[in-house]
Amino acid sequence: MKGKVAIVASALLVAVTGSALAGSDSTGVFRVGGVDIEGTLGTSGDYAYANTYVVDSGVVDYLSVDVSWKDRNNRSLGNAPKSAKRSGSVSSDLYASNGYYATGYHQATHKGETKHSSTKVYR
Repeated sequence: MKGKVAIVASALLVAVTGSALAGSDSTGVFRVGGVDIEGTLGTSGDYAYANTYVVDSGVVDYLSVDVSWKDRNNRSLGNAPKSAKRSGSVSSDLYASNGYYATGYHQATHKGETKHSSTKVYR
């Protein structure tokens, strides 16, 4: 019974927040200038790590990722933006001992088109 309650509680949290309780999140695939892009965010203890990448290899004009930690009061505990030109992947990570949730901002530009998406993971 406890297992069923935990599953229902986790499903409810995902429905309300749009994110998983802990571990990892993905933007899903989004298309930019004819190329499929995906962003991922994961946590492991006090570390959060994010990646924006071309799904089927190759390169795009510009990729960026920004990983951040926030506390229970939604105050920033820092962020770590990274970007790359003519690349297939860009990654960043960040440490925060009092982080309540991590966010990732993923952006790509190719052939004059720019799109972005976000990820969120609760500790």
